[in-house]
Amino acid sequence: MREVELEFGINAGKLWRALDSRGSLTKNQLMKHTNLKTDEFNGAVGWLAKENKIRRDGEFYKLDQTNLNIKIEEDAGMIWNLLDTKKCNMNNLSKITQLDEEDVQIALGWLARDGKLDKICHRTDIDSISSEKNEIGNLKEEINSLKSDLDTRNMIIKEITEQLTNKQTQFIENTVAVGIQNLELDQMKNKLMDNTNEINSTQLEIFYCLENVPVHSVRLLASREEALDYPSGDITLVICHDCGFIANIMYNPALQDYSFSYEATQAYSSTFNAFHRKLAERLIEKYNLYHKTILEIGCGQGEFLSMLCDLGHNQGFGFDPAYSSDRSTVQAHENVHFIKDFYSEKYADYPADFICCKMTLEHISHPAEFVSMVRKSIGDRENITVFFQVPDVMRILKEAAFWDIYYEHCSYFSQESLSRLFSICGFETLSIEREYDNQYLLIDAKPINEQLPLQDVKKDGVGEILKEALNFKQTIQSILIDWHHKLEQIHSVVV
Repeated sequence: MREVELEFGINAGKLWRALDSRGSLTKNQLMKHTNLKTDEFNGAVGWLAKENKIRRDGEFYKLDQTNLNIKIEEDAGMIWNLLDTKKCNMNNLSKITQLDEEDVQIALGWLARDGKLDKICHRTDIDSISSEKNEIGNLKEEINSLKSDLDTRNMIIKEITEQLTNKQTQFIENTVAVGIQNLELDQMKNKLMDNTNEINSTQLEIFYCLENVPVHSVRLLASREEALDYPSGDITLVICHDCGFIANIMYNPALQDYSFSYEATQAYSSTFNAFHRKLAERLIEKYNLYHKTILEIGCGQGEFLSMLCDLGHNQGFGFDPAYSSDRSTVQAHENVHFIKDFYSEKYADYPADFICCKMTLEHISHPAEFVSMVRKSIGDRENITVFFQVPDVMRILKEAAFWDIYYEHCSYFSQESLSRLFSICGFETLSIEREYDNQYLLIDAKPINEQLPLQDVKKDGVGEILKEALNFKQTIQSILIDWHHKLEQIHSVVV
């Protein structure tokens, strides 16, 4: 196989490995993962189509029996008949055949796999090195042709020399960037496999992608410049067809910083405070939380924990690395103690009659490990009740509430997936309900001796969330475009 056909084959191999490891992806996603340029990607599609290995459904490609062969075979035949009668430059094929450049490139990949590119005298400029050499050669010829013009020669030579220097510098930078991207791709692959293991399912479907999202939404920053330079990450939401759990498989916990400058309090809202008080009173009455010990995981600035302790004359322990006595709105309380750390098994010896965890589980990329850790820390104290509060993903999907999809929120729950999570982690669900205008899910549970096998956990309601995720996928782009137009109109009026 000659060099040109070998390059088509190498590119096809990159495309096949990306689809084999990541499943169904769009053209843009595949080009990003493989670092292939447009013409290289199209040629690789043609090669794999000839091998009957690639299928296209809408915008997505996947490994399967091909549905592309009829069109490609017809285009390849036209090009082959043309090349069989005369030699021509590959760059002119689109004009001669009146085919789109993409169709020509795909057909060439098909012919390359068939070993029929020997009639072409000039192969497409596949690699950037050849392109740079051609540009440098053209610029040098232009310099030579202008030597006779003494008045303009020096100025033109200077300009062209600067162009050459810039192009050479850019070429070097691009070469370094490719190496960095290859390393990042390997890391991304390992991270994706690690995150999807949490779901324990091979039936995963991507339904929402967003790039360059700030990794925090409630950090307090000192300046506009610091905000503009703040780290960003990508969001790729997948839904598990088996249980309805939704996760951001691109989430990287190393980018998160829940420190002093993290501010998520809602204590300055009278509406939210009324909800908090009503919830605290209900839990105290329901579970007789009087003169008991309360433990809160992810307590923030301690408002809810202090309310539970004040109303029920309880003792409390709150865990949160972002707690700050300087910013807390609650009064110092001798019976309420705060530990500026993440809760873990090392704090299992802290006594508790009631464990609560509000708006924290959605920040944890491996929720089953976390809930199992809480269950292990409880041990044989089966009289303890646990209470968790998380955002309800069903409302987000139904309302297409994209503003409630944050990088920090890497795990998204419906009633069914939340109840299922607690069941497989050694808890019995006592109640699960929606609150605060259906924004939140509230689950009460108690520890049980035996952990339910995964196959014995009910999977009711999965069909409904799959339907809503599909609706979200189909409508979100038009909604985002509409908001872009609205913002542009507002900006034009303000300016």
